[in-house]
Amino acid sequence: MYKFRKLNLDPQKLDAEAIGHYVEIVKLITIYRHNLFDDFVKTPLNEHVLSLVQRTFPYFWVILTKAEERFCGFIYLYDFVGDEKCTHSACVTVCLKKSFWGRAARDIGRAFTGFCFRKMGLKKLRAECFASNTLTGKVLCDLKFKKEGVLRGETLVNGRSEDLVLWGKRKPVR
Repeated sequence: MYKFRKLNLDPQKLDAEAIGHYVEIVKLITIYRHNLFDDFVKTPLNEHVLSLVQRTFPYFWVILTKAEERFCGFIYLYDFVGDEKCTHSACVTVCLKKSFWGRAARDIGRAFTGFCFRKMGLKKLRAECFASNTLTGKVLCDLKFKKEGVLRGETLVNGRSEDLVLWGKRKPVR
């Protein structure tokens, strides 16, 4: 099982654990940068990660195993739709260490989508991935996300034109 811990990199609230998670996130993004960012991210990676965590707080979590609290990856929400009375939808990004791909990714995805629908009250979750990232597309399909569109040639990744695939999942009606 897995748990999600909010990551706060506010300089007045930093502790050793948060710094350790930040280092793990930078390492992970260094490995999978081509799946997360296009060629137009120009700031140094460590600065970009710090800015990303700070601007998405309190909707940035590290993913840990429940038992040993081993770092698995991170997940965050952004691009919210709604107002102070009703948050309708948000876009989600996740990045996991390779050892947590496959079944673990699906377990983490199910836990997080459930959290977003039940605890946060979201009506819809959205996700985006580069078309070349077929593993993410497969996991999203397994989690019952529906492909909602493709933005052809939307950006450049490693100097090549890349399509951006848009996915969505509505809160199940009971």
